[in-house]
Amino acid sequence: MAPAGYDQVIRVWSTAEHSYMYELNGHTNAILSLFFHPNEPILLSCSIDESIKVWDIGDGRCLRQKE
Repeated sequence: MAPAGYDQVIRVWSTAEHSYMYELNGHTNAILSLFFHPNEPILLSCSIDESIKVWDIGDGRCLRQKE
């Protein structure tokens, strides 16, 4: 699970372990939408700052971004 919003931070939680894992930082404005890839440990995020980021949710790295 990964809630996000106006504070520009995505918080990743483990639903299996019911525990907080880490934060994904990098957007400079509110995050509008998140999309989990159905087959890979990848999360896409879109922000008001007009950026799109591709995250590896296994380790929290930003794999790719479009500014």
